[in-house]
Amino acid sequence: MKILIVNSHLNVGGIRSACLNLLRNMENSGVEIDLFLLKVDENAMKDMENIKGVNLKEPYFLVNTFFTPFSDLCKKGGLMGVFLKIILFVIKSILGIRMTLMLILKLSRRIRGYDVAISFSNDIWKNGFAGGSNDFVLKKVEAKHKIAWIHNDPYQLGFNKKICKKTYRHFDFVVNVSNSCKEKFDEIVPEYKLKSKVVYNMFNVNEIRLKSMFKNPYEFEGLKFVTVARINNQQKRIDRIVNTCVRLKNDGISNFKWYIVGDGPDLSWLKEEAGKKGVSEIVDFVGSKSNPYPYIKNADALIQTSEYEAYSMVLLEALTICTPVVSTNYDSACEIVKNGYNGIITENSTNGVYNAVRGIIINDFVLRELRANIEKKGVDNEVAFKQFMGLLSE
Repeated sequence: MKILIVNSHLNVGGIRSACLNLLRNMENSGVEIDLFLLKVDENAMKDMENIKGVNLKEPYFLVNTFFTPFSDLCKKGGLMGVFLKIILFVIKSILGIRMTLMLILKLSRRIRGYDVAISFSNDIWKNGFAGGSNDFVLKKVEAKHKIAWIHNDPYQLGFNKKICKKTYRHFDFVVNVSNSCKEKFDEIVPEYKLKSKVVYNMFNVNEIRLKSMFKNPYEFEGLKFVTVARINNQQKRIDRIVNTCVRLKNDGISNFKWYIVGDGPDLSWLKEEAGKKGVSEIVDFVGSKSNPYPYIKNADALIQTSEYEAYSMVLLEALTICTPVVSTNYDSACEIVKNGYNGIITENSTNGVYNAVRGIIINDFVLRELRANIEKKGVDNEVAFKQFMGLLSE
C-alpha cells in the first residue's frame, strides 16, 4: 500500500507532533509513505532525518511561497520568492485567502499513484479561513481513497453543516482524534456519521522516556506543579493558574511552586497579571523548551487548566513518564484520565482547579497513590495503531 500524507508544516504545535509520531510508529508497518508539506523549512528537514522509510517530497515553489511568512523569505535572501510573495499579497488582498489558494492550486501540477491520500491538517473557519491541506488533497492528488483529519473540537474550529458538507463530501473517511470530537462532528453533519471515525494521536514512547532522563531543572524542594502548553489563554486558561495561586496564598499555603512551560501570544499579559496579583514568586513562567520532559518527569503533578481540548498529547506524555495528572473536565479528558486512578478530573473552572490543587497539597498521599497506579500499568500506542491500521483496511 502506498500512502501520501499532506500536512501544512512541521514548525510547532500539536498537529506537528501528531504527524511525526504517526510516521515514527509506521516505520516497520510495511506501508510505503510519502509526506508532502505545504511549507517546508529547516526544521522539517531535520525532523525527517530520524524517521526511516518516509520520503519527504519536494515542495511546490508557488505553494511554499504562499504559506511562508514574508520575514522568513527575506531571511533566505531569494529575490524571486520575495517578489512572488508581494504579488500574492496583492492578489490575496483582492480575492481573499481561499480564492488565492484556489488560483495557486490551479497552477500547480497533480500528484498521482497513491492508494490512500491523507489530509492531516484541518481547516479553521472560526475567524476567517485558514488551511490548505484539504483543498490540496481534493484538487491536486489522485488516489483511490482520501481521508481527512480533524484535530480539535469542530465547534471551536468554526464548523457548521454547510462547511462540513462542502469540505468532506468527497473524502471517504473523516478522522476525529477523540470520541467526544466525533460526537460533535456527527451532531453537525449526521449524514456523514458512518464515514466519521476515531483515531487517537500516537506518541513516541521511547523518545519521551529518554528525554525525560536529562538533568532535573528544579531547585525548589517543595511541591512542584507544571503546566506545558502554548500560552493561548482562550483555550489553555492559564489565568486559572494565576487566580488559583492567589487563593492558595491567601489560605496561607506556600510550600509549592507552579512552573509554566511554553510560549504564546498571552505570555506577557499573564506575567503582568501574576505580578499585579502578587504571585510571581509562586508562578514561574520558564518559557518555551525544546525538551520539556524533565520538567514533567520531575514534577509532582502535571496540571492542565484548559477550557477545551481534542485529545491532549501532554496528558499522555506525562503518564508515559509516570507523572500524575490533574485536568479540567473538558469532553475528552475522561478518555485519557481515569479519575482517582492515574489522575484527577476536576470541574472546568477556576474553582475546580483550586479545589483539586488544594486537595493534593493538603493530602500529599494522593499523589503517591496515583503515581504507584501509573507505574503498574504502562502507556502505549497499541489502541491508536490498531485504529489507524483498521481504517486503512476498510
